[in-house]
Formats: sequence, structure tokens, C-alpha cells
Amino acid sequence: MIYKSNPNEFLTVAEINSQNKSAIFDNDAAELSLIWNRGVIMKINVDKVCYELSKNDIFFLNSSHQIECVDLASARMLRFNKSFLRSSQDNKIDIRNLCDFSTGNLKIIKIDEEQLNHLESAWLFFCNEMNSKDSMQGDILSILLKRILKLCSKTGCEDQKKYQPDIITSFNFLVEDHFCEHHDVAFYASKLNKSPKTLSVLFSLIMGYPPKSFIHDRIMADARNQIKHTKKSIKEIAYDLGYEDIQTFSRFFKNKEGISPSHYREKVKMSEITLNGKQLSA
Repeated sequence: MIYKSNPNEFLTVAEINSQNKSAIFDNDAAELSLIWNRGVIMKINVDKVCYELSKNDIFFLNSSHQIECVDLASARMLRFNKSFLRSSQDNKIDIRNLCDFSTGNLKIIKIDEEQLNHLESAWLFFCNEMNSKDSMQGDILSILLKRILKLCSKTGCEDQKKYQPDIITSFNFLVEDHFCEHHDVAFYASKLNKSPKTLSVLFSLIMGYPPKSFIHDRIMADARNQIKHTKKSIKEIAYDLGYEDIQTFSRFFKNKEGISPSHYREKVKMSEITLNGKQLSA
């Protein structure tokens, strides 16, 4: 079932099984996907990492994730754009707790029995509303989607607090909000009332790598996503990511990826042509 009111608001809900699991691979139209495993075991390879999920485990994908293969019996899937969350400030959902936009690692959310009952009810209401056709449908779907995300976010936040100090969480959130405009550690350090040196030492001790690498990884995730999924020129993408000239952006991208942005786009196109050819011959 699909709801689409305008080009910026996209929402789809699906029950997935072994026969239609190819739907999981079609991740271009939506910015975020929620996958809820309903079978005993689910195995999925994302960005060359294999994940194994137990029943009722949930994870989120963003449009930069590359799914290589999946083995499942039953799953539920929600796909949507962030703009669909018509958030009022008092009912805001922080999706950064649910999806790691910088490293690309999946956050597996374990749902307890109490939360599961609430989630089942919310899903039922959500599916019923998808079949409704009235002037309030979009608003009601947005409210129900936020309800589902809030249930997941609550569990995700509780798990996160067990291993991640507040300063790291705050830094991650600041980077998500400002990585397009600010590429320097000093900006984030000032927001956290720390010196750049202190923030770098703390972050490196806890995470094992410097905060600058985290910022760069987030920029690269968005750069790859825009090159793969938009028709923007490399110059436009560079500008979107806070680079005043294409040369500086191209040097940064090549240093991280090993090839220039234009060659990366050509590589993506060739991979898609090869994949489509294999699917047609299968």
C-alpha cells in the first residue's frame, strides 16, 4: 500500500515474505525504511556486513545503505520520507536514535513484550488507515507513524545510554544537524563547551577514532547518496555539502573513496546495468 500526497511526502507499507522479498531492495524512493522481522530468523547483508535478526527485532535503513542479499520468512516494512513526519515541536521524533547516518552500521532494536503489544496495535491501526481515503488521511498516518517510531525510539534510546556517554551522543546529534555547513571539530567543540583538543581526546578514547573522521564519514554518506540517487551535478552536490568549489570537494571525495565523484557515478551506473542484465537473464 502506497500513500503519496506530493513529491516530498512518500509512505509505503508492506508485508514481506520469501516470495516478494525483492521489495526490500527497492530503496530509491524513500529516505528511511523500517524493517520488522516477524519470522524466527532473518539474515541480511548490508554494505558487505551480515546481520542476523531474531523474531521481532527491528532495524532502520537509509537511502545510502546497499542491500546485497536477504533471507527471511516474514517481515513488515515501512518506507517514508522525513518530510512525512509533520512534526509539531512537542511531538518531535528524533530519527537519529534509530538510524546511524554516518557509519552506515545498522542499529538492531530489541522490542520487549510490553512494547510489542503497543507496536502490534499501532501497526493494525496504521494498516487500516492506509485503506482510508479522506481529507484527514495524511495527518492521521503521520500521527500513527510517529507513534510507531516513538515506540522504537524509546527502546533505541535506552540501549544507547548503556554504552554511549552523553557527550558522544550530543556530538553525533550536532553533526547530523550541521555537517553540511560545518566540517571543523572546533565548531562542535564550542557547542559542547569543550576545547577542540579536549573533544578530540575524549572522542578518540571512547570511540577509537577522531571526531574529524566521524564528520567526514557523515559527509561522505550523504555525498554517495546524492551521487547515486539524484541527477544533481557534482558541482551542485559539492555546494549542498558546504564546499565553495568543486575542486576541493573532488579532492576530499577521492581521498576517501579512492576515485573522483564523477568516476564514482559512472561506477554506480555500470553496476546497475550489470545487475539489471543479470536479473533479465535469470
